[in-house]
Amino acid sequence: MLDRFAAHPEQSYSLSESSQALDINLASLLSVLQSLTDAGHLVRHPRRKTYGLGMSLVAAGHAALTRHRVVDRARHELRLLAAESGAAYVVSAVAGDSIVVLAVEGRVSVRTPEVWAAQRLPLLPPLGQVFLAWSGPAEIRGWLDRTTPGARLPAHLDTAMAVSRKWCSTAHTVRKPTRSASRICSTASRQARCSAARCPCGCGPFQGLGTSISYRTSRSI
Repeated sequence: MLDRFAAHPEQSYSLSESSQALDINLASLLSVLQSLTDAGHLVRHPRRKTYGLGMSLVAAGHAALTRHRVVDRARHELRLLAAESGAAYVVSAVAGDSIVVLAVEGRVSVRTPEVWAAQRLPLLPPLGQVFLAWSGPAEIRGWLDRTTPGARLPAHLDTAMAVSRKWCSTAHTVRKPTRSASRICSTASRQARCSAARCPCGCGPFQGLGTSISYRTSRSI
């Protein structure tokens, strides 16, 4: 429920719209919406009877950033890198079985795919290879089996993972090494497994973006 509102923060939705989008019956959904509204997570428009994000989530967001300070640090460095390169950059993380976009910095051109903060994408091959780059065989096997059980790791994905590991350790960017890139990688790698690289295999929703900073912490985000 909250993921839908977070993905479209400026939008408000009626009970019927949310029921249809989430495939939840009206009675059950109304109870959930009322509880979220009572807690301040959502706010209900008195005349339109639509629901939007509430003020309690602002406090929750600040609390989450306090716990995961690496996100704000990465955003700061990405702003500097975006100013240097003129490209757009993404901060993303694994949350359960999804990849969640935490921030987008810089200008996304009309030639690049639409990417926004709070966007959720399935952690399915080939998406997510950057997060699996430091994983063991069992975890990579589970990732591959989500789409094609028993399939071997394709050579191009194996190469992409190796490149991700190398680029993180050397703090290279797509164009050329910069002080900003070095700071990003050192900031992220202190607290997480990171990668500062365009998807080496040229696939996925971030194709065309200059660099993505993706990290995976030992704790769930």
